[in-house]
Amino acid sequence: MTNYHYIFQVALAVFATYLMLSSDNVLDPEKAFVSINIIGILNWTGALLPMEISFAVQVPYVFKYSLLQYLHINKEYEIFTS
Repeated sequence: MTNYHYIFQVALAVFATYLMLSSDNVLDPEKAFVSINIIGILNWTGALLPMEISFAVQVPYVFKYSLLQYLHINKEYEIFTS
């Protein structure tokens, strides 16, 4: 089971910071709803970030060795050179 309590802690910290920055800042339902949605979107993309970094590191290796060998491309036509 995954713990999602950190999302609420981040939302609480964001709202507290927003309210304490200025006395003119008023937290209405629209701002709260949009903020919670943005935090949820960032949380989802943040969870994918390690996988995306791993894929970005693997692409040059896979292209240089596996794909070029599979297509029988000579060394002189390699795109990535060491």
